[in-house]
Amino acid sequence: MPAVHLRLAVLAGAILLIFGGGAARARPAASAAPAPASLTPATLLLRTSDVPGLVKYEASSGALSLWESAERENRQRRALRQNGWLEGALRTFGQSPTSLHGVLVIESRAFIFADATGARAAFTELAPSGLHRVAGTLPGLPGGRIYAHLDSINGVAELALTVQFRQANVISRVMIVGTPGTITRANLAATSVRQAARVAQALPAGAV
Repeated sequence: MPAVHLRLAVLAGAILLIFGGGAARARPAASAAPAPASLTPATLLLRTSDVPGLVKYEASSGALSLWESAERENRQRRALRQNGWLEGALRTFGQSPTSLHGVLVIESRAFIFADATGARAAFTELAPSGLHRVAGTLPGLPGGRIYAHLDSINGVAELALTVQFRQANVISRVMIVGTPGTITRANLAATSVRQAARVAQALPAGAV
């Protein structure tokens, strides 16, 4: 199953659990040295107030293990482990799981490393699974890398746009999935800078 389709399937399952009275649960993170008390992944992620008008509700939220942070790819797992990965987290927002139009999914990820040197080294080795890097940058996110994937479900085009960026010892990744034309770099930029602002607020003054 292509990576984007897999994400939509996971989102649909999370939504059904919520509506069915259950709660979507993430697997506990792998054992690692704890991040500083003032810097926890969940506080760095987007919140519902950061995505007004784009999606209807938070579908799931939780910690990511090392394996999940690497999106189950051995090369990325080695890069995380060798460069001081400490914690990861994911928060997903969505629309109706049966809809194929508009903004379907927004994913917000954050990975914390022991120091900025490790995060800088890991940044070049990490990439969202199933997407390819495209040229360009986003306003307000110098050094950020943009990734994309165009696919179709039942004949309906689906675009995934992602940006990955680093601030000090934190790597962030924001992805928007939906209909081409509705999903634009402007959407991605406006959403991602809100996560960058949350990270900057949590980091010590002067951290780079």
